[in-house]
Amino acid sequence: MANRQLEEIYEEITHRFSRHPAVKITPLGGDPPEKYQIRYLINGLHKEDSDMDPNLMEEHVITISIPFGFPHFPPSCVPDSPVFHPDFDPAAICIGEFWSPDKKLPELIIHLGQLISGEKYSTENAFNEEAATWYQQHSDRLPLTTFPVDAVVEVDAGELSADDLDDVSDDLELDVIDDHDLADDFSYLSMEDNLTVAKQHEPPSLSLEASDQAPDNDLISLLKKKKRYHALNDYLHNLSSSIEFDGKSDLAESTEIELQKAQQLYGEAETFEHEGNPVKSLQKYKEVSLCVSDFPGIEEDIKRAEQSVELLGGFDETRVESALPDINEESTPTKPSKPEKKKREVSQSEDKVGTQSKNYIAYTIGGALVLCLLGAGFIYYTNSSRYAKANQTFAQCQDALEKHDFSTTDTLCNEALVDA
Repeated sequence: MANRQLEEIYEEITHRFSRHPAVKITPLGGDPPEKYQIRYLINGLHKEDSDMDPNLMEEHVITISIPFGFPHFPPSCVPDSPVFHPDFDPAAICIGEFWSPDKKLPELIIHLGQLISGEKYSTENAFNEEAATWYQQHSDRLPLTTFPVDAVVEVDAGELSADDLDDVSDDLELDVIDDHDLADDFSYLSMEDNLTVAKQHEPPSLSLEASDQAPDNDLISLLKKKKRYHALNDYLHNLSSSIEFDGKSDLAESTEIELQKAQQLYGEAETFEHEGNPVKSLQKYKEVSLCVSDFPGIEEDIKRAEQSVELLGGFDETRVESALPDINEESTPTKPSKPEKKKREVSQSEDKVGTQSKNYIAYTIGGALVLCLLGAGFIYYTNSSRYAKANQTFAQCQDALEKHDFSTTDTLCNEALVDA
């Protein structure tokens, strides 16, 4: 970036926030700087994993980095302190819907303050789904406070006294570069002059001129990490066709493959469900969720399948019941008709006793066979259910490991071992 542009950004920030009561800004290197640390002295929320409800915090820190191609490419915003908010992730802050090339950095700083205070938050495609649910359920308690936009004091640098300038310099201390940092043959002045002329007469590049929006690399990375491929697919399709970046075609192709894989698994799950096999159906639905976490309606499908499994005692009884008629038809003999009363002769009595003995033996053998088959079927389906549950728990364990949630990983892996 041209030094002149960075100097303009620095002047805008100094002019807007040098005396702001809720915003303290510290440049983080460079002269003029390309990165700033923003400290907000306002009420916001923070929540540890062990907490039932979020806690109130009065100080929050965010780092903003200015990228090459600014303002066509949005700044990178990373929270240095944890914030419980739908648009905040430990690695990034979602500003895709807010940022556009006509925005300026002071407007972004105000927007981030309004996010922290709860004045603004997303309800769809949230980075933090737990926070999104909490914010919707407690909307009557929001905002926590009102970010003091009107308290911004715009100071004309030409009217500042010596004491005022000292106050500003205390808030915005610059890291001065040494002579050895410029020890090369490249002419920064010529680059700055060329970019200034280009800015006055034509856009910086054809690709930036043709674009209506710029890709949010942090958002793309987060959506891919969380396997929210439906949201990622929509985002890529909504980008202007003139937008190109490294790996775009590969990303679109891999996203489409994951969506097709999830759709195939979902079809198999529906088939098992229609066949009356909720155990297999539940397993496939969970595989869909692990493949594409934002697959439409997958949470409701999983809950429905879990309820079906619970109603059937944890295994698929319908298959056992469907096998029973064949077993009974083959094993259970036809009940003999009552013999006509005849004269009690010795030969007839012997025949009757022999027939009854044969019938008792047949019934005994048939009953024992049915009980053996039922017991074997029960053991088979019980073990199958436990094995399927172990596989599901292990898959969840792997997913938690990928998310670096080691406490959940340990718990899930132990459960999988017990079930196996």
